[in-house]
Amino acid sequence: MKRKLFQALALCLAGLCASAALFGCSRNNGGTDAEPLDTTRTQLYVFNYNGGVGTDWLRATKAAFEERYKEQSFQEGKKGVQIIIDAQKINGVSQITSVAASPNEVIFNEFIRYNDWVSQGKFLDISDIVTAVNEDGKTIQSKLNADQNAWLTVHGGKYYALPHYEVFRGVTYDMDLFESKKLYFADNTEYGDFILQAAQKKSKGPDGQYDTADDGMPATIVDFFKLLDHMVDSNVTPFVWTGKYPAYSLFLQYALLDTYAGAEEARLQYSFGVGSSNPTAKVVTGFSGGQPVTEDVTISEATGYNIPQTLAKYRAVELIYKMLSKSAYYLVDSTSNMTFSNLDAQQKFIFSKLENKPIAMLLDGTFWENEAKDAFKLSEEAFGDRAKNRRFGWMPMPAAYDDAELAQKGYGTQVLNDYVNAFCGINANINAAKIELAKLFVKFCYTDAGLNIFTKSTGMRKGLEYELTADTLAATTDFGRQLSQLRDEGTVISMHSTSELLLNFETDFTAYESVWGSNYAGQQYQYPVNAFKANAKDPITYFQGMRITPSEWTTRYGVIINK
Repeated sequence: MKRKLFQALALCLAGLCASAALFGCSRNNGGTDAEPLDTTRTQLYVFNYNGGVGTDWLRATKAAFEERYKEQSFQEGKKGVQIIIDAQKINGVSQITSVAASPNEVIFNEFIRYNDWVSQGKFLDISDIVTAVNEDGKTIQSKLNADQNAWLTVHGGKYYALPHYEVFRGVTYDMDLFESKKLYFADNTEYGDFILQAAQKKSKGPDGQYDTADDGMPATIVDFFKLLDHMVDSNVTPFVWTGKYPAYSLFLQYALLDTYAGAEEARLQYSFGVGSSNPTAKVVTGFSGGQPVTEDVTISEATGYNIPQTLAKYRAVELIYKMLSKSAYYLVDSTSNMTFSNLDAQQKFIFSKLENKPIAMLLDGTFWENEAKDAFKLSEEAFGDRAKNRRFGWMPMPAAYDDAELAQKGYGTQVLNDYVNAFCGINANINAAKIELAKLFVKFCYTDAGLNIFTKSTGMRKGLEYELTADTLAATTDFGRQLSQLRDEGTVISMHSTSELLLNFETDFTAYESVWGSNYAGQQYQYPVNAFKANAKDPITYFQGMRITPSEWTTRYGVIINK
């Protein structure tokens, strides 16, 4: 009723606007894309989170969709469709409380807790368009992997939303700087660990194969610190990240954790063995001479208390501790400047080589290039041609600690963890007369053509499998192409599963403070970086402070594990 009243008011007020004959008042729901309502067309209201990925991709999709259906009638007396974009920086955690009263009919947002949205009736059932053959001759369902199809349909076998964009946490590196400063590992180490000229053959990298996206990168954690020392010796600052948002310091830990653990073990953080063919994790049971002692433990919903004590998690904590132990490894603003934002860090990273104060790597999400568009523009205005055609890459992580462990466990593929919970869904409170139009738009977005519009605009991938066209690849930056190659050569996981434990306590197993929090030196910390700054004791103490006892586990989650 409210929606009908709103539409009626929009039509009544149309005569008060500048183009009274054809257009209603400007409308954008408080977002960025105000435009007059064209009363000769049917409006579809679409919300987009205007964060790292931005909204240009949706504007391009809007133009293509409106052109495609400009002659089709969706309401009596009207022809064509007008997509009204509401682009705001309101994430899914906040939006869930207001979406039912919102005029927005299609939602593209991140940090949507899928199970909460579905169980609270916020999303419309879209199973019919997911399983139907689309105009590209494929179903959307066929573009989802087995894990996605399982957890997306855990609520009664129905689909209520689709994966939006993929975002990974980790390290971006300056490819040009790596070449000019000879920072790649050499295949032939007769004259040293690192290449002596740009054309020299690089090492196999962490995956143990030549001619892949990780060539020349450190294959072990020990090599990783050799690289940092080589950077310092070459007058290069290894890292920068935002000091304002300490969660970004975790991005290095997350990147290492999943690849070091391997895909099967990494998934146990969210599945607790449900649906796993090998639910075994390497768990630290103690330390001897400062080195972890481990045991292979079967993980289930009843034994999930072992997850915070895995060897992979210890190596991640140890990594950030060692990195912070040497101030030359990072720009001081990353730990001491509480006003130094993610945008500041991106600009510092982009400008550093141009200012002859090179920084090799940035801790950020894979959306950073989109977010840093203004910084790139400023760099070109300040430095001209020197600032154009910059080449950046996504840094692969090692899967072994040292050469001995590498020989024992072998090389590993990259495991990339999609962490932002970005989804596309239809508001369950939509006017019934608009449902078919909303579904048609969502279907269009998930055709191969629609998916390529997104990637061509953002350089990023949607969280489905689809082939990138030659035009898309040509429009994508070096960073986007290298990340796409690394993704295709590795394994993508997400923070979802069909485990009842995760479905009922999602925040406990995905929120930063839950995953990395520790009772350390008598104080509770959310982020290791803050603990090591305040009281630089040792990584073992922090790691042990992350422990959950079996009795604590049973007290918290007995309702599930005792069913």
